[in-house]
Amino acid sequence: MYQNIYRYPDDPYTSLTDIKSKLAPDVICLCEMSTNLTKQRRDKIWKDFKTGWDNATLSLGHTPDNFMSKKYKPGGVGTIAVGPFTSRVIAKGRDDIGRWAWLSMSIPGPITLTIVTIYRQCQMTLSTAGSITYYIQLYRQHILQGASHTVNPRQKMVHDLTDFLATLHDYQLILTMDANEDTTNRDPVSIFTALENIGLVSAYNIVDQSATTLPQTYTRGSQCIDYIYVTQPILNAIQSVTIHPFGLAFNSAHRPVTVQLKTGRIHHDLTRAQYRSINTMHIKRVEAFNLYLHNKMHHHKLHDRITTTREQMAVGMSPELEIWRGTESIKKKTDMLQLRIKDSQERPTTHHGPHH
Repeated sequence: MYQNIYRYPDDPYTSLTDIKSKLAPDVICLCEMSTNLTKQRRDKIWKDFKTGWDNATLSLGHTPDNFMSKKYKPGGVGTIAVGPFTSRVIAKGRDDIGRWAWLSMSIPGPITLTIVTIYRQCQMTLSTAGSITYYIQLYRQHILQGASHTVNPRQKMVHDLTDFLATLHDYQLILTMDANEDTTNRDPVSIFTALENIGLVSAYNIVDQSATTLPQTYTRGSQCIDYIYVTQPILNAIQSVTIHPFGLAFNSAHRPVTVQLKTGRIHHDLTRAQYRSINTMHIKRVEAFNLYLHNKMHHHKLHDRITTTREQMAVGMSPELEIWRGTESIKKKTDMLQLRIKDSQERPTTHHGPHH
């Protein structure tokens, strides 16, 4: 489940109960949490989700700007695994200035799936942005990191995200995001174009190939600005994508979006379709395929079988020959039994009458 919640509430239990009973997610992706993520605040958020699902694993991201004891802090993202699904999490992380947060988890295959939550700031300028806005927070961080004073945080985010995705060690991705951009009216430096250039596709493609039919996802706009982008095997495994009504889940100006996957389909596509055209240019695919073959050989004990066969052939006997000999031996015994039966049937029977 994904949603831009605008601000994480002090009392989230009504929203979390609504999410659990109506949407039943395994992973929850939240944009614009707008809360000062101190250690105390992080612990509270973890307890909120743990209370609702018995267990939770969180990856929360925000800028390093010091807001002291203030609760409100624009921006911030969270990727949260809940319930039994938390046992599948193998790694987590976040952008150093809070633009995205991710969880990596193991799903049947074995396949590593990484889910990334991204919040892209609104279109602003230095003259229009307020002193504590997310845009200004990011601008300050870029300057501290040595960027030019003409840096555009919105455009730089696209370049940095692309670089980050290129460094991931796994291949299967789900990106949930408030893009603050509509795919039918793309920016000069468009996040959609950047993601499509590295092979990701919109999850909405399974609903309708025409983006003009997508509903608005933000009450103060008429367009869809909340998106989910995935790798192709994930798209093939999607059973449904639902853009829910306003007001469901968190009380926000954005609609929640859910995606339902059939994870077994991902494994099917990777082992049958993707690897038919495998080549050395796809290093991650080659590594994954080698691991798949190794696991198959280990499971079926192919190495032991090959070794045994070679040893038998070295002494002049193969498993096939031994089977043939066994079959031939059984056939001879059967033929001999049939001959005995036939012989006993053909012998003349002698009757002894009474003696007179």
